[in-house]
Amino acid sequence: MPVRKLKTIVNTLRAFNYHTAARLEKPQTHFRLLELYPASASLPSVPSGSGPANGDATEPPPLLCRVFTTPLTHPSITPFKALSYVWASDATPHYISVVSTLPDGQTATLSLPITSSLYAALHHLRDPDEPITIWIDQLCIDQSNPAEKAAQVSLMGQIYSSASQVLVWLGPAESNSDAVMQLWGVVGKEVRDIGIEKYYTKEGWPRLYDILSNADPDDAETQRYQAVMQRYAGEFAAGTRDGSIKAWFRRSWFTRAWVTQEFCMCPDTVFVCGRQRLDVDLVMLAGQVFTFSSLLCIKPPYSLTAEEMSDLGEDPTATFFSCRQRRRRYETKTGDAKGDTLFALLKKMFVGRETDAKVWRDRVYSLLGLAVDAEALGIRPDYEDLWSEEKTAEIMTDVARRMITNDFSGRVDVLCYSRFPKGISGLPSWVPDWQAGTVKSYYQVQEAVDEHYFAACGEANLAIQVLPSWSTQVLGLKGFWVDTVDMLAPGGDKEVWPDTDRFKGQGPRLIGYLRQVEALLETAISRPNNPYSSEERRLEALWRVPIADTWDHQGGWLRASRELKVDVQFVQAAEGMMYDSWINTTATQMEPEQAQRLIDEFNWAERNRKGELGHKYRLCMAWHGGNKKPFLTTKGYLGMGPADMEVGDVVVVFCGGRIPFVVRQLPVKEDGRETFSFLGEAFCDGIMDGEAAKQRCARRSRQGSLDSPRISPTFPQSTLPELHQIWKFGTQLRRTTRQLLFFVWNNTMTNMMAAQSPSHHHRTTGKMKVDSWMMAAGFLASTTSALGPNVPETEKRLPGKPAPMPNWKWPNPFQSSRAEKYEATCQVQRSFKAEEFKLDDLAQNPPLGLLPWRDALKDVFAEREYPGGWDGIDNHGYDRNILKMDYETVPLKVREWIEEQERKQLPGSGLYALFARPAPGTRVFKQVPVPKEPTPEFREKDDRRVLIFAPGAIYENLPLWLGEDSGCDDEMLDLAKYAGQPKDGGVIGYPIYHSKPQRSKGERDIEFSLLAQVVKLKEGETDNAIESASQVEAEAKTEAEKPAATEVVKEAVKEATEAAKEATEAVKDEL
Repeated sequence: MPVRKLKTIVNTLRAFNYHTAARLEKPQTHFRLLELYPASASLPSVPSGSGPANGDATEPPPLLCRVFTTPLTHPSITPFKALSYVWASDATPHYISVVSTLPDGQTATLSLPITSSLYAALHHLRDPDEPITIWIDQLCIDQSNPAEKAAQVSLMGQIYSSASQVLVWLGPAESNSDAVMQLWGVVGKEVRDIGIEKYYTKEGWPRLYDILSNADPDDAETQRYQAVMQRYAGEFAAGTRDGSIKAWFRRSWFTRAWVTQEFCMCPDTVFVCGRQRLDVDLVMLAGQVFTFSSLLCIKPPYSLTAEEMSDLGEDPTATFFSCRQRRRRYETKTGDAKGDTLFALLKKMFVGRETDAKVWRDRVYSLLGLAVDAEALGIRPDYEDLWSEEKTAEIMTDVARRMITNDFSGRVDVLCYSRFPKGISGLPSWVPDWQAGTVKSYYQVQEAVDEHYFAACGEANLAIQVLPSWSTQVLGLKGFWVDTVDMLAPGGDKEVWPDTDRFKGQGPRLIGYLRQVEALLETAISRPNNPYSSEERRLEALWRVPIADTWDHQGGWLRASRELKVDVQFVQAAEGMMYDSWINTTATQMEPEQAQRLIDEFNWAERNRKGELGHKYRLCMAWHGGNKKPFLTTKGYLGMGPADMEVGDVVVVFCGGRIPFVVRQLPVKEDGRETFSFLGEAFCDGIMDGEAAKQRCARRSRQGSLDSPRISPTFPQSTLPELHQIWKFGTQLRRTTRQLLFFVWNNTMTNMMAAQSPSHHHRTTGKMKVDSWMMAAGFLASTTSALGPNVPETEKRLPGKPAPMPNWKWPNPFQSSRAEKYEATCQVQRSFKAEEFKLDDLAQNPPLGLLPWRDALKDVFAEREYPGGWDGIDNHGYDRNILKMDYETVPLKVREWIEEQERKQLPGSGLYALFARPAPGTRVFKQVPVPKEPTPEFREKDDRRVLIFAPGAIYENLPLWLGEDSGCDDEMLDLAKYAGQPKDGGVIGYPIYHSKPQRSKGERDIEFSLLAQVVKLKEGETDNAIESASQVEAEAKTEAEKPAATEVVKEAVKEATEAAKEATEAVKDEL
């Protein structure tokens, strides 16, 4: 529409409607474009902000545009630009006026809401005199239409590659950003003039690296490049010191998942920051100078500090430029021309980076247009049930399966990135969730040169062999059972490997880690037929395992060189400086004076080493060992595996897999095949080059399935899982008599045995009730409090084996077959924040643990049956869940109910534990006493208290969490109406969502959402399944009177009792 006619349009300020004003008939082949009118075209009749009052008259002229549809095919496509930006939704309303032709033929100016970030971007990008045709996802896609959104998202790669230019909006000018943009531009142009862009190929990379690192000072190109570094080092140092470069790098655009695809598809892409515009390729060239100038910046006259230097490593553009270069070579068929697969892109964007996406499944969808294997994978965007975790878990599981099994680009090492805890509930154990900051794998494939440096499956078994499975949750793979884990060393936790500066304070930790590996190696060589028959192999194992036999070379990871063993001998020599009293302790248990002396000696030795090998070796250890635990298998293989692995876990190699993995066998089978829960990647010295495959005659090929960790064992008797745990614990007592001495020293042996004795529970409850609240907690507390700094850590721990709670009475009523017969007359949903711990955390101080309340918790919960975890699942042992909330954040009606239960010793007494919040370094030994009558003085102190409870406690009084100010307070607050199944006029409820703590990041915070409904039978419906309370009670009584166990169960009880007696006698003998 001509600009001169715009002033004749009547502005009605009605809301813009995509269906009537710009309907997209064929979203699979057509798309919308926006024509942004110049500032001079604004209408006097349009108020500031182009919508409801946005501000005052000082604001710039309002935004005015038109939206039209066009086919996404040449040559009929209209030339356009595309915008890449961050949505940044907020509460401030902003609008753009859209000139539209309505179905009745009239022209009107309609109002369309936009985010504040887009509002600012359009004001900066708008031309003063000429219209601009631009594609903007927020305005050109009907975001309320899931089907259209899915179709248009599938076209986004094509849209951005068809654009004449992509504008990357970083935001308004601030923090001296104009100077940073100008610096990038000047330096980038000088580097371009040198001509080194021709080396951006697989073949040219070694030459490029030599130039950047000044490998040959006499080379002409190197001299020119180094001269640029010298010339601008001062400006880079100044920009680092004043924080302007850091601020530029930390703009939110660099953390958004969608921008990767948008950045890479168009040859002409520019950064726009305020009023400054700059070719992105110039920023790439300048960024390399910035990175390699760091050595100059730490020297006089610039002398940047270590803290300031750390900012030099925070360049987020490297990943974007890597993806962009590979995509351009792929499109132009130059160099290696392979492009990036979806798996490679996911690694680049989410591993070790804080990339995020508001919609979880967009982590995948945002990269499809850039992935060269997108068509082969056959993944189609699906935006139905957008916020459903169950639907998202289903999508992520399907994506993982396709990436592993597809013929074009299938890779078993997708499994390397399945870590715990998951960011999405319901994900199978083998599925990566690609959360921000996903932990790196030690197996870093050189994607740029497609180089693999391990082949654990053997060269003859590189093809993935997928087995059919009965469920989409289960992955069936063929592979080799290597060996069973027999011994573990401490490690792989935050205590031993804190997130601190790699260059500072890690000497004792690294040496302690070496000592653990050496101790396992000494055990290995004492066994017959071990793989370390020669002194050379022993030395190799000693230096290979701590760094997973990988080495940082020219910015990429390669197989380590045997020459490293010379430098490792230096590390072993430093290890000899340790005091004898520290040999059997972790690094954090060392006395401060000893630690400081060792650090000084270690640094002295390192300063006097020849070359940089020792420094690099230490960095490689810190890089790979932080989330790995050294292990030894029954046949003597030495390696590193997941921090959560346990004795009895299995090391396996899958066909098509270049590294081994650790799995845990489950007691259920599928069609006669074993099933396993996936734990994580491993390095196992002696099998990394296909030795396991070559020894098929010695170790048969195994077929198995990776199953969800949520799968629990099924037994014909409801009591058998508990008794099986007693039997396992009994044998463990028999094997670890020496450890039990520590319990005796702490005067806790009697209590522990009483809490775990089958006869004790049979005598007190009439049936086997082994899993008291604190069985594992008592075990942990006894062990921890008895061990001093010079006593070896107990390596055994009760394994968590998830299983449904026996007699769980709170199934999800919303999934009941009876639910469809009812309708809600009132519904309430609310979310709460809490901290979630495991019993394993009782030995740690806040914020990672519950040590100040450990003794008090034991006192409160020891005699009470565990109420259950989320969804009625009991993880058993150390893995049981505990929640902690600030008491004042708990709804008042819940607080009153808890206090009433304690005051009158009602059935709910002991379900929740109320404690004071102790001063740092002090402990709590008793619950807060509840007064005989409620008082205002007692309530005033709620902000000084915490509430600790199991998730299962919530189910007992769930409506009280929601009842206040719900509109149906009378029904919600009457627990007599609350039941686990719907009934006419009753109340049902369930926790519909709970997040998981990011334990790998040292976090315990979670959020949970509760939903409750008052329901009634639908008109004309009858519910024949409703049973009277007397019927239910009678059936429960009959069930309780059945024989407690079969002969098999009785035999298990007998053996457990004998094992406990034997352990007790052994303790007496040693004493």
